Amino acid sequence: MVSHRTFFQMPYLLLVVFSMSACTKITSLPPESNTTHPIETNNTDPTEISKTIPVDANDTNPTEINKTTPVDANTTDPIEINATQTSPAGDSFLDSRTRLMWADDSEAGSVTHTFAHAVAYCEALNLGDHSDWRVPTMHELYTLVDYNRTHPAILGTIHHVSPSGYWSSDSYPLDPNLILGIDFEDGSDGISPKNVPQYVRCVRGEYVSSHSLSKVGGSVVDHTTHAEWQDTDETASRLMTYEEAHSYCRDLRLSDQDDWKIPTLRELRSIVDRAGFPPAIHQSFSHGNGRFYWTSTPYRADHQKVWTLLFADGNDYQAGKSAKAYIRCVR
Repeated sequence: MVSHRTFFQMPYLLLVVFSMSACTKITSLPPESNTTHPIETNNTDPTEISKTIPVDANDTNPTEINKTTPVDANTTDPIEINATQTSPAGDSFLDSRTRLMWADDSEAGSVTHTFAHAVAYCEALNLGDHSDWRVPTMHELYTLVDYNRTHPAILGTIHHVSPSGYWSSDSYPLDPNLILGIDFEDGSDGISPKNVPQYVRCVRGEYVSSHSLSKVGGSVVDHTTHAEWQDTDETASRLMTYEEAHSYCRDLRLSDQDDWKIPTLRELRSIVDRAGFPPAIHQSFSHGNGRFYWTSTPYRADHQKVWTLLFADGNDYQAGKSAKAYIRCVR
């Protein structure tokens, strides 16, 4: 029996390493000399897209960005949270959306750890009369990101944070010596070797993030969020600019529905499944590839860019709207 995953292409291996000061990209290309990258087609190096933080050319400190990033009132990725401080010292809070309790003590924003030490630190932590703390998963860590903010791109209810890399408990599928995490400078995800110190924000509780998806005609329905996803040949065959993708989804007629749109980054990430990596997508989908897909979520550090998601590994990147990527519409 042929696996449904054979239609995906993984033309290259793209790794992103996050650190406290910058993001580093390591790109390995296939032997084909005519291989091109769908993102940043105007870049002098067609294999590169922006994963680093844009800097002000007049800034004497290249690791700093403009901290007064405006927020568009019409943002396509709003976030709501009702977080309640739960410890007398105010050093932890309960997220009512996920029922997770997060550490928010001073060390969460001031002390770095190797991965092994981060695991031991959380396991030994006694905070707010609780001792069952642990390193969060990527799904859990994503819930803290606020894409309307930068430096740091984290929920405003959190007081102790460094705009730098934070550990998750998830290893990178291609290399168990690398660990996934989030850089709260801008909310981007990435990977780090276990021996490179990063920050850690311990968590406790159980977060159920699984989705129930099933194929229905030319679409896939998420029975958890009630979202309906396009799953046709064109999701893997048509490269387009952001504006072209916007028009394409607006004009799409599929499953007798006409209210399709570009998904937000949060929506598109809901169909990521690194368990079957590569590609990092839920097994219900029959069409697509392991390349870049548009989202409608603006990149707040540079308003000329939006977030994209690479289904080769499930990580996010930024791209200019004139670049070309694939689109999977949602309603």
